[in-house]
Amino acid sequence: MRDDATLRFMFVAAAFYGLLAFEGLFLAIRPVNALSRCTDWTVGHVHSGTLGWLAMIVFGSLYTLVPHLAGQDRMRWPRAVERHFRLGVPATLVHVVAMWNACVPQGLMWRTMTQVACGPTASCNR
Repeated sequence: MRDDATLRFMFVAAAFYGLLAFEGLFLAIRPVNALSRCTDWTVGHVHSGTLGWLAMIVFGSLYTLVPHLAGQDRMRWPRAVERHFRLGVPATLVHVVAMWNACVPQGLMWRTMTQVACGPTASCNR
């Protein structure tokens, strides 16, 4: 795995898939869902699935299949594939983690505004 960027793409995709599965179960917990609903957490969850799981597995598959279809052992520019991996993974992580970090203040602000608008004992929806 140290020498093959395509395998790393697929490994990172599998890690994101596992993270998505755990996160989906975590979001099913009622207090967590009440805090994260209508915030950037949902957006971050979707983007981690799209960029982390789907894009990484697609590029890993393409970087594996294209050379085999062309009758070669590896991609023509392995340094470009390596650079793509080294730029793509941190960029995806920064984007998704920023969305997750925005969730808590947004959820707390939504909760505060609901209490102000509906009263502290009312149970109105946002």
